[in-house]
Amino acid sequence: MTASHTPEADPHQTRIGCPDCGWAQLLDEDLHEGHVAALIAWHQQNPDQGIDHLAAADIHNGLGIPEYVRWVGDGNGGLALGDERTGQAAWFNHECLAIMNSVRSTRGLTRAVQRTASRLKISGAQATDTIVHLALLLYRKGLLKPAPVDGDRPGV
Repeated sequence: MTASHTPEADPHQTRIGCPDCGWAQLLDEDLHEGHVAALIAWHQQNPDQGIDHLAAADIHNGLGIPEYVRWVGDGNGGLALGDERTGQAAWFNHECLAIMNSVRSTRGLTRAVQRTASRLKISGAQATDTIVHLALLLYRKGLLKPAPVDGDRPGV
């Protein structure tokens, strides 16, 4: 890795990346829009966290929650999530809360799928499609990361 780490956002402010190490992610409208300079500064201070969130994610080997993500259930089944890299927070839906709870406890998505199928009274296949889609979106925005290598890593 080079010492420069000069991330840049695309002209449409939909993604950011660092050509020096490969770090890349989508920009969330609520968490990152208008705060690209803060993300660049964070990356320059943390170049070792150069995950390419836009590359194919192998979520079947487990997921983790980055240290800069703060989250809590809002009491109504939704997710209040903050990104310390920008100091911004946003609200996400029930399924995203189920994903965060499932990843925290098992590093997998099985519990989120089960909870979503039960809550929405839909099939397991439909719930899996929904949860995997949302988990990949959270991952691509840098709000989830590959699971740590130690310990048990249940799959989807």
